[in-house]
Amino acid sequence: MLEEFINYALVKVLFSSSICGCFGGLIGHFINNEKSTIAAAHRDGRDWFVYPSIVQSSLIGAAGSIAFLFFITAIGGLNNFNTLNEYLRSISVSVIAGFGARSLLPRMVGNLEKQLSEVDTRVSQVGDKVEEVDSIAQAAAEDARKAIQQAESAKSSAEHNYKTIKEEFDTLTLNAQLIEACAAGTEPQIWKDLLNRAQELAASNKASSAIWINIARLQRHKITFDAAISTLDNLLNKYFANEISRDKNFSAAYYNRACYYEMKFLSSSQSAERQQALADVKSCLTHAKNPASEIEQMRDDKDLAELVKSAEFVALADLQAATNPG
Repeated sequence: MLEEFINYALVKVLFSSSICGCFGGLIGHFINNEKSTIAAAHRDGRDWFVYPSIVQSSLIGAAGSIAFLFFITAIGGLNNFNTLNEYLRSISVSVIAGFGARSLLPRMVGNLEKQLSEVDTRVSQVGDKVEEVDSIAQAAAEDARKAIQQAESAKSSAEHNYKTIKEEFDTLTLNAQLIEACAAGTEPQIWKDLLNRAQELAASNKASSAIWINIARLQRHKITFDAAISTLDNLLNKYFANEISRDKNFSAAYYNRACYYEMKFLSSSQSAERQQALADVKSCLTHAKNPASEIEQMRDDKDLAELVKSAEFVALADLQAATNPG
């Protein structure tokens, strides 16, 4: 059967088909090149796809004609290659097949390249979108991080403010309770508990100067003048060591200690205690913001009723008036 298929007529037809296919490919080449030139003129020199050369077009046409001839033969379109009609028909088919192959193949390649280019463009666009989304996500994450930091900072500040306010409130409450406990008739257990709480704060350096003053005041009424004087000595030492900032209670510490020394003097009549009281009065006036007001308060204070009559106090008052006449 192979010998029947391969014969002189078949070889002649294949050769003729190849030649005619090359011719059809050349026709397609020149026609498409003309179209390419026209398209380029309207597209700023950019073709839709790259056209093959003359040799490539000829080879494409030959291959296409042979392939198409085999296809026609296989389906029974060409049966007898020895007749003139069949021969002419094969030539016509070859030219048409060569032209068609030359015309179709570049367009298929061009369309494929165009689709691939569109895919690349879309992939690039998707990549850009991904980068944009990633950038937005990072920016959002950074904003969220800053918001969390601000919230934590605000929380910390609020907690600190709450703690400060609570401490101030507790201090005010304890001061009021210490003052109330000085009254006669206060149950011993009550004033002792308050005194222990206040002294614990003082020992841990958490007591304000006002609490130190009121500890001494409670000790003066419930314990002894010596205990009250010792407490004020410790307060003044903390002022001098800068463990407590100097405030209005710096001069008040001298004022109260002067009272306690004066009360001891009235009981013992020891001149050293009167002199210590006068020394504290002088220190109080030296550090007071308004010495004249302090002098008036001393003159109205029952604890200092005898001291303000002394020549020493009168001299201090006159000196203060001369120094600060306003």
